[in-house]
Amino acid sequence: MTDCIILKRTVDGPLSVFHPLELTCDQIIARGDILPNGVDYEKVLVSSLPSESDFRDAWDWSGPGNPVFEDLEKARTIALDRIKFIALRVAARAEELESLFESPTYSSASIRNAYVSCKQDLNSASTVEELRQCMNTFTTTYEVAN
Repeated sequence: MTDCIILKRTVDGPLSVFHPLELTCDQIIARGDILPNGVDYEKVLVSSLPSESDFRDAWDWSGPGNPVFEDLEKARTIALDRIKFIALRVAARAEELESLFESPTYSSASIRNAYVSCKQDLNSASTVEELRQCMNTFTTTYEVAN
């Protein structure tokens, strides 16, 4: 696998990260079919991308010469969606067990309280790293409870 990627964006379009498999970045650029006229693109090293991919859908790019960065509000939405998905799944499992008079690892009430607390922390976070830390703490605690 090559150590470069191609970043591209059409006008008002999302960021695309293209990982060449069989051709080099230069061969892809020379072909021209992947990068039609009017598309901003740049060849960059993989090592220049954010090191964590948990907010990959929040990556953004301002165009050639600028770094890829994680958009705070997009990352916040991803983190909120992730903890909600986990909380709903674990709470449903807890309610199933409770209805059978079995003891779940976490009660549905404790999951609800943890979700509300984490959601407040995510909404007040001012950096992507704070979002990541809060989301990861919640997911590592409750994902295994399912």
